[in-house]
Amino acid sequence: MMDAVEMDFPDESFDFVWSWGVIHHSAQTVQIIKQISRVLRPGGEVRLMVYNLDGMSAYLALLSWFFHGFWRGKSIDETLWSKTDGFMARYFTKDILSDIMSAFFQNVTAQSFGQDVDAVPLPRQLRGLLLRAMSDERLAALSNRRGGFLFMTGQKP
Repeated sequence: MMDAVEMDFPDESFDFVWSWGVIHHSAQTVQIIKQISRVLRPGGEVRLMVYNLDGMSAYLALLSWFFHGFWRGKSIDETLWSKTDGFMARYFTKDILSDIMSAFFQNVTAQSFGQDVDAVPLPRQLRGLLLRAMSDERLAALSNRRGGFLFMTGQKP
């Protein structure tokens, strides 16, 4: 096991780095991205996924905070964290994470994507009824526009 903030790998060890739902659980996300750049060879590629602050899940968590957490003295971060798969999770917008990635990589791309619950944020039974009436193309478009995930790619110069 190794700390992603201070990786023990030598410089330029890898051609490819994949991180799915990991680095947003660190308070030092930028340092981890810097380490990824350090261990990538020139021309190497990074692909990573983090939580999307513009996604439906973040909006629903913020709505929950307003109706429940705010009145109980909870912070917005505490509410967002309580809706994730880990104690702490940072959320990013495409613009913010693209700016961070562009400091270390070139050809940076950002894409949001999600699941059916991002497209139709209703209870499962009701959502199931609406999903049957929706084309796969429409579902994919809505899910990705409101998706809870950001998928980023970049290449080391």
